[in-house]
Amino acid sequence: MIDLAVARGQDTTGAALDDVNWQLKPGEYWAIGGLPGSGKSLLLETAAALLRPVRGTHRLFGSDVTLLRGDDLSQVRRRIGLVFAGGGRLFNDLTVGENVALPVAYCRNCTANEALASVEPLLECTGLTPFVHQRPARLTADWRQRVALARALALRPAALLLDNPLEGLEPRQLRWWLAALARLAAGHPWLDSKPIALVVACEDLRPFVAQAHRFAVLCHRRFLAVGGAKDLQQCPE
Repeated sequence: MIDLAVARGQDTTGAALDDVNWQLKPGEYWAIGGLPGSGKSLLLETAAALLRPVRGTHRLFGSDVTLLRGDDLSQVRRRIGLVFAGGGRLFNDLTVGENVALPVAYCRNCTANEALASVEPLLECTGLTPFVHQRPARLTADWRQRVALARALALRPAALLLDNPLEGLEPRQLRWWLAALARLAAGHPWLDSKPIALVVACEDLRPFVAQAHRFAVLCHRRFLAVGGAKDLQQCPE
């Protein structure tokens, strides 16, 4: 993404973030910090091609997203997994298994049972098998967030974007998430052991200092690339 400005809605004069110069490469693990309201969610939703930039160039997998429409845009979006903040925006009228299998059923035009069978290994490795027939509303927020992660991984994306995934987690769940993200960054069996491009947006960068490769902060409506963990220690922001 080069010279990018992002905003929600049709307001083209007051972009939440301006002059975003950022390139995400295969296998990189980014942690992006920002205070509430700094534009973290907007950045990830624009990066995932759910929102269009106000101005600038946004390229994904070699294609200019601003020029794509219809099936071409959908094909690009399917290569990016996005875990929304605050419970992942799950469908409460579907079971856990149906939520995770939904992208597979939709994109591969298969039955619900076929889609669910294809994601059984994913449900197992994320610890969700015991909850497969339960509704998300019956789960704690910690487990709903994990369902959202599994759903984002269902299509084996090339990049995974996570919006504040550790917010409010109890210590055991926090440890599970950090270990899971480290495995994804290194190459998870569900992804054929290939490292995934990983981006975490958060309010506290400290949990990621030991495992993320690159860091950035959002401040004063700008995207500030900091560098590695050693550079982060010297960043005044």
